[in-house]
Amino acid sequence: MTEMQNQNKRTPKILVVGSKGHPREVKCYNWTEIEKIPNVADQDVVIIDMTTLSQDTLEEIVGIPSHFMSDYFLELFNSDGKVFVIATPPIKATKSGIDNYCWNPFKIDFVKEGGDTVENVSPRFQRYFNNVKNWQFTMNPTSPTPGTIALAQNRYRKALGILIKSRTKGMNGAFCFLPSPTEISSKSAIDILLEDFFDIRISEATEPDWVKDMKVPGESEIEGRVSKGIERIKEEKNKIEKAKRELRDITKFRKLLYTEGGELEHIVRETFRELGATVIEPKEKNKEDGWIETKFGKGVLEIKKSNKSASRKHTRQLDDWVGNCIANDEECKGILVINHYGDNSLKDRENPFPDDVKKHAEKARPGNPFCLLTTIELFNAFCAFKKGEISSDEIFKKIFDANGEECKII
Repeated sequence: MTEMQNQNKRTPKILVVGSKGHPREVKCYNWTEIEKIPNVADQDVVIIDMTTLSQDTLEEIVGIPSHFMSDYFLELFNSDGKVFVIATPPIKATKSGIDNYCWNPFKIDFVKEGGDTVENVSPRFQRYFNNVKNWQFTMNPTSPTPGTIALAQNRYRKALGILIKSRTKGMNGAFCFLPSPTEISSKSAIDILLEDFFDIRISEATEPDWVKDMKVPGESEIEGRVSKGIERIKEEKNKIEKAKRELRDITKFRKLLYTEGGELEHIVRETFRELGATVIEPKEKNKEDGWIETKFGKGVLEIKKSNKSASRKHTRQLDDWVGNCIANDEECKGILVINHYGDNSLKDRENPFPDDVKKHAEKARPGNPFCLLTTIELFNAFCAFKKGEISSDEIFKKIFDANGEECKII
């Protein structure tokens, strides 16, 4: 039962069945409201007061929803959920045949016997058992259940309360069956569980539902301020989320400096689009990496990351793409965009375009030399554009005027 108090480091979702009037952090339902009870498997904690489920109340219950049956409690148990049961002996409805423990995935034998000796109490449950001065039954699983621990015993070592723990490695599911308190109400006993295991502080007297309609002078005005404050918080949260999205949208362009493959191809095209070009996406895999259209002409893209400098294989591939344009009666500028020495920091990157690459870029298509552009240069041009230091036309004119040498925009 360790680590219940800060389960998942958040306020746990707690459901109480059979008792009402607990703190607002807790969802509470009477047994007559059982059809309204939410899915137990979606809770973190379920506390069940069996003392309020009388024979007459059981007869009144038309039907128990499927999500309050044993399969769902087992799902809760197997996903680190906790269940506390203030137990009573079994009873059965005469009309429907419903058992008051039909929801319980563990079969417990409640042996009718009485006494007032309470020993060997688990320290975590000491405050609860301080309010149990006598008992009318002992408990025992009807079949051996791994992980069963006695929470308290009578003089001859029979269990007055039991804990069934998950035996799956890494799981912390737990079912606790507790005797009825004798010194306080079951509602107060549930409040002790809420305080001791979940750090939910209980006031000396919890307001009943009916008194909440009685307004104190000034209460409505304060509630209005609280409501407005909550709305302002929501607005600020929306502004923060919008700013975060904007931040993601702008910082993604740093991918030009380190990424590769399809991600690099995508961010290069996105950068050209941000700079004002019309971008045409690739039509087939392992073909051209897209096209750009500007007032200065149309360009076909070859986009690559290399752990070294660019090589002739890159310009040969680009030459193929230019040839495809010519075959389709289109004039295209070949543009090689390379993230050279892409695994290195910028200061450790060497010459991106060796002489043989530049010569091929100049001579491959007479009269229409290729543009050799590094992603570093493209990133710097983008940053200068965003700062208003250079225009879109200036950037694309330099790209389309490139003559096989490394394209210097900035």
